Amino acid sequence: MKRTKIIRITAKIGFVLALMAYLVFSLFPFFVMVSMSFSSKFAIMGSDTPIWPKNPILTNYKRMWEVVPLLKYIKNSIIVCTATVVFSLLMSVPASYALSRFRFRGKKTFSISILATQLFPGITMLLPIYLMYVNFTKLTGIPMTKTLHGLVIAFATFGIPYSIWMLKSYFDSIPDELEQAAMIDGCSRTKAMVKVVLPLVVPGMVATGLYVFLLAWNNILFAGVLTDQATRTFATGLQEFASESSTEYGLLMAACSVTTIPIVALFFAFQKYFVGGMTGGAVKG
Repeated sequence: MKRTKIIRITAKIGFVLALMAYLVFSLFPFFVMVSMSFSSKFAIMGSDTPIWPKNPILTNYKRMWEVVPLLKYIKNSIIVCTATVVFSLLMSVPASYALSRFRFRGKKTFSISILATQLFPGITMLLPIYLMYVNFTKLTGIPMTKTLHGLVIAFATFGIPYSIWMLKSYFDSIPDELEQAAMIDGCSRTKAMVKVVLPLVVPGMVATGLYVFLLAWNNILFAGVLTDQATRTFATGLQEFASESSTEYGLLMAACSVTTIPIVALFFAFQKYFVGGMTGGAVKG
């Protein structure tokens, strides 16, 4: 009995030490980023750069707003990412519900096709989407490149397939009997879905929406090609801190530190739903 207790305590200590080691490993790059944001250019480029500056400065946080229109880029990113999440969920919720509940011809092919879109790197889609945008603009006169709505559609091409597969697992975890009981009480299939099923899938929708938001927030490839100075997002706007001759690492790290605040705040605001959504779809009720 005593030996079992010793083994249990040792296992707990080992788990805590492993967790602390993982936290240090994962948070150290963030610590270095913040440290460089409080350092001068000469201190960063020196040969004996300290882990934390001896004389922290706030100059980088003041100058970064003057050198680059960062606030406009952050606003563009928030608009694009929010619209991408809304558009992706509006398209993927009905599709994932249909895959989970109905049997129809071509269902397996459709499912495999959605999964196959995740096997190709994004760069293979860049040229086809760009040519489609150019030809669509020629035919209709509606601008697609260098616009925010064009960027939203491009991001949604990757967000929708992922959302469909994620949400399908959440719909699968909800028993069909709940909808059957609602329809016996007089609800239609659509009303039963909206009133009964969707409230139970909210954690999954939040988890999926957060992932799609991050996918769009960190995208550089499409944002670098499909935007201009007016519609540039923050991910591509950070490149303006670098020139052919030098890079303002202090300003760059200060800007990166500031732009992490919306993401951290988003996770804290939806933490309960996010944790529930990540685990809810893994259990089939």
